[in-house]
Formats: sequence, C-alpha cells, structure tokens
Amino acid sequence: MDIGKSKDDWKEVDLPAVETDIYKVIDTQISLDPDKINDRENRFSKKIFDPSKVYNKNVVVVGVGALGSLLSFYLVKLGTDLILVDHDKISPSNLNRSLFLPKDLCRSKVLALTEFLEPFRTTRDQRIAGYALPFDEFLNRFEKVAESADLVIATVDNNKAVYQIVRYCKNRELPHIISGVSEDSKFLKVFWDAPWAEGGCFRCYHPSDSMDKGSGSGCDDVIHPSICFPHAIAAGLVTYLTKVVLMEDCLDYRELLMNIGSGGTYKRKKDVTRKKNCEICGGGE
Repeated sequence: MDIGKSKDDWKEVDLPAVETDIYKVIDTQISLDPDKINDRENRFSKKIFDPSKVYNKNVVVVGVGALGSLLSFYLVKLGTDLILVDHDKISPSNLNRSLFLPKDLCRSKVLALTEFLEPFRTTRDQRIAGYALPFDEFLNRFEKVAESADLVIATVDNNKAVYQIVRYCKNRELPHIISGVSEDSKFLKVFWDAPWAEGGCFRCYHPSDSMDKGSGSGCDDVIHPSICFPHAIAAGLVTYLTKVVLMEDCLDYRELLMNIGSGGTYKRKKDVTRKKNCEICGGGE
C-alpha cells in the first residue's frame, strides 16, 4: 500500500473493495433515492445544520489514537472529508481505547483506520485519505494537500507537535481545534480558534507550557494520552465544535475544561487577550 510518494497530489489510500455498498443496497433492494440517507437538510433548520457548509469540507486530523480514531468516525458520519496524519503504529495498549482491532497490531494507524472507516462513508463522493507521516514531514511532502484544509484538529500527545500545528494554522488564518484527555482519565480539554474568534491563541491561554517538550499534549497540566473511555466525550464535543467552526459560527467560550471525576465543567470565555510577547500570535494588547 503506497502512501505519500507524490508531492502534490492528494494520494488516496489504495483499499480493497468494500463488500457491501450501502448505496447499491438502497438502489437495488428498497428503491430509495440514495441521497435521502442524508436527510439532515430536511429535518433541521440550516441555522442548526447546513450541509452545504459541512459536507465534503477538508478536515485534517493529526493524531489518530484513542481520541483521534473515535473522532474520525464521528466526522465521517458528519459528512466531512478526512485527511488523517499520524506516523505511529498500533501497539497492544491501543486496543482497549481506540477503534483498532487485534489484527491491526503493528500496522500503521492511519492505514488501519482508513480501512475501518471506508464502509461508513455518508456521501458517495466522501474522501478519506491517510498519511503515515509526522505532521512536519506531511507539510513538506504534501503542501497542496495541507493547503486544501478547511479545519485542522490536533489530538496528539506531544507539546512540540501541538505548537507546530497551532503556529501553522495561525500563520495561515486556518481554523483549528486542540483536544485531549488526562492521563488519569479525570479531565478533558477542548480549545478552538478561528480568524473570527475573539481573544488570544492557544499559547496565550497556556503561556507556561513547554513548547519543545516531546511528550504531553499542548497543556502540561491536564492533557496526556487517555487510558480509558472519556475520549468518547471529548470526541463528541470536538465533533460539535467542528460543525460550529465549519458553519463559521461562534460560541460564548473558547476553551472547555471538564473534570469527569467530580462532574464539574469550566468554560473559559473570551477573556484571555493576546499576550504582548506571544511566540505564536505575535502580541497584541
């Protein structure tokens, strides 16, 4: 399976044929218009869900472990196109908290996940592509693919990668979401930013983080690889934020912290201004 040799083209993963084509089943067995399977435009006001602003938008998910794999499933059902980026391989510790199966051990995470997601596509032309590369190498080798992104979501457990993603997105005025779950599974965090958002960048919210740390994930105090199931909650929140951002809407908060252990939730509103000496957004106030 060859991924990532062409510098300019969106390289689709060469997958085996899916045994059951849901659209073919609908066409031949119950004679329904295949497009009616996506009837959300008929059931919801476009203020709630506008398919024209969500379907087939290019969403880059960096990190497809516990949170990223489940999030990718939700995004496929939401109707976005997916560009999955992760250089890691599947280990036994991944099996209890992700969508990977025992047969996937030692395989590339993005290849295994792309195969898993293929039969869940919600539109005929929905695209799912995987790049088994670190984010910086993905940018160097597939610049045009990266430039096609409408949104970047980081679920990686590495501070250096998180801030590389944040810097890339801020420099290009590209909407992005950062999320993760704590090592003890008691806390989760979701942060979003977009050109129309008020307040500072992710770095302004977390000025004490180490930007060069090779582990952790963008917030030294709470984000680390998850070890249980709270990532399902985080994935749902990020999916909702994806819809909000792609529809260019706003929320009354920029960051949400949830203490699952005590049942407490804390929303950080737009009260964190741009820091004068911020290494990412270049100051401001």
